[in-house]
Amino acid sequence: MDIQKLESIILTDAKAEAQILINQTKKETEKKAKEQIQQLKITHEEELEKLKSDFQSKHTSMKTSLDVNIHKNIVRLKKEKILSLKNDLSSLLFEKSKKNPDWFLKKSFSQIDIKEGQLFISDDLSLIFTQTFLENFLKEKHPGLIFSGIDPGLETGMSIVKNSVRYIFPLHESVDAFVETFADKINSLLFP
Repeated sequence: MDIQKLESIILTDAKAEAQILINQTKKETEKKAKEQIQQLKITHEEELEKLKSDFQSKHTSMKTSLDVNIHKNIVRLKKEKILSLKNDLSSLLFEKSKKNPDWFLKKSFSQIDIKEGQLFISDDLSLIFTQTFLENFLKEKHPGLIFSGIDPGLETGMSIVKNSVRYIFPLHESVDAFVETFADKINSLLFP
């Protein structure tokens, strides 16, 4: 055999082996690339699901927080409106009492079951009722009660002392009772 033929056989065998190696390497590379792509798809889908889940969780949390804050603000605004209404009603009641003190006393005493004792009034009410007016009213309508003066520590209203027990009748309780009695109507008017 001659060298050229031998060379040709070796080259042909080497080329065939090289082609086999190239084809195997190509198949292995394609297989590994497909596996990597599949793994990337799985990882991508997992991350996407995690992102969706996190988004949904944060969205729900933010919505709940927003709902709670809205509810708190509504409750706060309602309380402020009711307090403002109570203050306005107290002022109106006080002004009406100035114009018609007899009406105020009749209304107040119609709600008091105590028939004897010492009557005290607040500083505010002393601007409306004179001592003489109160003494005459009590003598005529409630003879068991005696006007005993002004109590500077008393909030706007009256107190009666009977057997060393002090009963306090603040003006705001009448307003609170009115607001409570008509709460449904007030709520429907203020918060339609």
